[in-house]
Amino acid sequence: HDNIGPENVCLSNGSDAAIKYIFDAYISPGDKVLFASPSFAMYPVYCRMFNAEEVALDYRDDLSFPLEDFAEKITPDIKMAVVVNPNNPTGSALDKDKLLSLVKKANDKGVLMIVDEAYFYFYPETVIEKVKQFENLIVLRTFSKLCGMAGLRLGYAASSPEIVNNLNRVKPTYDVNSPAVLFARKILDNPDVI
Repeated sequence: HDNIGPENVCLSNGSDAAIKYIFDAYISPGDKVLFASPSFAMYPVYCRMFNAEEVALDYRDDLSFPLEDFAEKITPDIKMAVVVNPNNPTGSALDKDKLLSLVKKANDKGVLMIVDEAYFYFYPETVIEKVKQFENLIVLRTFSKLCGMAGLRLGYAASSPEIVNNLNRVKPTYDVNSPAVLFARKILDNPDVI
């Protein structure tokens, strides 16, 4: 996206490392993390590592996202809310308007909001341009899935300059390797190769 600048991006050793940076920078023992279940396994793993409280809402029987229940749970006592969109392993996705309604509510309540777009290339609806509008929003992307670069380990968090600065404070200095960056640049310059 043309309006996302370097100040809005924190490169990471795969997007799962970006998730750890977020926990490092923002989550303390006892903090509540809201997500729908089942979803990407690293969210509950990091909750346990950081002694955070998991607030897990089940996906519905038809594998749709529990939108109303999730929105209801976004209250000031939640530190961070996570939506994986589209979700792994259910394959379901929230349309942009519904997703943005959650982002807006989280912003109003002072809740950090992660929208994990690891499977973006399979479902090209995105809210990444909204990181300019919502200072609570972090969008995660990876080159591991459809880009075929899982072994090279490259992902990123897109967010406000303040959040990016905080993530950069906790990330290791040399966790992103040069070949991964080179391949990613080629892919971004020539998206047809995907």
